[in-house]
Amino acid sequence: MKLSKLMAMSVLAASVASAAIVSNGGFELGNFSSWTLAGGCANVKVGGAPFICGSLDSDVGPHTGTYAAYLGSTGNPGNRLSQTLATSAGATYAVDFWLAVPTLSGLATPNFFTVLAGGNTVNSATNLPAAGYTHYTFNFVAAGASTVLQFNTSNNPAYFILDDVSVNFVSGPSVPEPASVALLGVGGAVLIALKRLRRR
Repeated sequence: MKLSKLMAMSVLAASVASAAIVSNGGFELGNFSSWTLAGGCANVKVGGAPFICGSLDSDVGPHTGTYAAYLGSTGNPGNRLSQTLATSAGATYAVDFWLAVPTLSGLATPNFFTVLAGGNTVNSATNLPAAGYTHYTFNFVAAGASTVLQFNTSNNPAYFILDDVSVNFVSGPSVPEPASVALLGVGGAVLIALKRLRRR
């Protein structure tokens, strides 16, 4: 097999493997587009911009990019932020995100932060201490062709700051995303073009 063909197939395989499952996971559209939000005191904003409710002792801003999601609803269930993802039954996926727990008047608790996939709790934490951005990653097994990723949060004194949410295929059966199918078509066209060039 020619080197050029190997290179084209490698690029294609990398593109398919990296197809995004979560839309607007970094909230860089400046809003909750592609997400469903329930509960008040939540918005997508740049660091230092006005809050919907209250304020913070120190606003650390987004983890990367320009925007992050600020979740500050109190009580139970508080905020519910969710998105329906295209998955494959029986496949394992990793949900990955960055979370900051700032303070208001020196307080960060009481609070809770729960991650669910397909209605099942992936991780749940109560009274997280004040901290800058912490990286979290948890695995789940999809039960069907679609899975609802949901964050249930409540933060009585302040806000959670959520950013860079992604879900990545780990193992098991997989079905190419529409974007991946399109990339396959592009890759096929590249290989045909290379074949024609060799004939000249």
